[in-house]
Amino acid sequence: MLNRLLKKLGWHLGDSTAVPASPMLTVSPALPASPFDYINRSWEERKKVLLAKSDDWFAGGFTKANVDAVEFAADGKRGYVHVIFNLGADALSNFLHSGKYLNAYQKPVVGGKLRGASKNRRKVDEMLALADPEQVYFCAISGAGTGVRYYGEYCVALKSPDDAKFVKRVLDRNSYDFISEPFKTLLRPLPTSQKRDLIQNMMCDFRSDDFKSMLSIKVLQHNAARPRLLTPGQIAEGILVDEDYVEALHEGSVEREAILEVRSHPDDRLTELGIEQAWHQGKNLTPEELLWMGRRQAVSSRLESRDIPHKSVSDQGRSNRWK
Repeated sequence: MLNRLLKKLGWHLGDSTAVPASPMLTVSPALPASPFDYINRSWEERKKVLLAKSDDWFAGGFTKANVDAVEFAADGKRGYVHVIFNLGADALSNFLHSGKYLNAYQKPVVGGKLRGASKNRRKVDEMLALADPEQVYFCAISGAGTGVRYYGEYCVALKSPDDAKFVKRVLDRNSYDFISEPFKTLLRPLPTSQKRDLIQNMMCDFRSDDFKSMLSIKVLQHNAARPRLLTPGQIAEGILVDEDYVEALHEGSVEREAILEVRSHPDDRLTELGIEQAWHQGKNLTPEELLWMGRRQAVSSRLESRDIPHKSVSDQGRSNRWK
């Protein structure tokens, strides 16, 4: 039944779901012949396929050099890649005040409203086979920039290599992808155990050699067959761009003392200054503008009182040499 379903989607597995012996498709250096062809391989094997299929005009030399650069950046000893998460001003202010970051199961107050774990959150956590979802905090991997701003305008970066004490596993994508197409159709007919096995094959241990391979594949998928050396900013954008990121599972509470720095975009600061200026000029402001300004001022005050660095970041590029 699964084979028939996949054939309708254009994925031809032959007589079984084992990795086929037929040659890979040539549409993309990282495109497998079938979903199981990709999922059943190790991260090292996936990287080798990408390198073997590279067709830059330097016989794959640029691809190899760029993979080496990504893996150099992924090494936790140098602190170029960090575990991050994004929060809005009110949530960050509460975190700085209480010293505890609350996940959805702990019913945090976000935007002035009491929140809880959604039905989809619980469904995804079951697919991930989390032993204790209430003690897992979902983060992302970032090279630079202000993180996943959809979740909040402040990006909180954690100290490295201490982050590896709590982040044991990472997933190569947002875990919510598994309840969206095309994974939704692929996983639906499978028994729970097989779903979990397939998802685990798309994960790896944090800061491991597999982690380096995972990041290099993700970055090169954004820059396939490109006969140029990637810059640190391009590598950072390949690791995290918009809502496309590598998900990190932080086990145990996130403490305030683990914060390395907080990043925000200068556009938000300019908006805040504009509201402040209008306030001093006696102009009428909306309740939402006043509330947003007050929350940001509370964040700035608490960051300063805790001596936590607050950086204004407009892009993914580096400000100093890596080596």
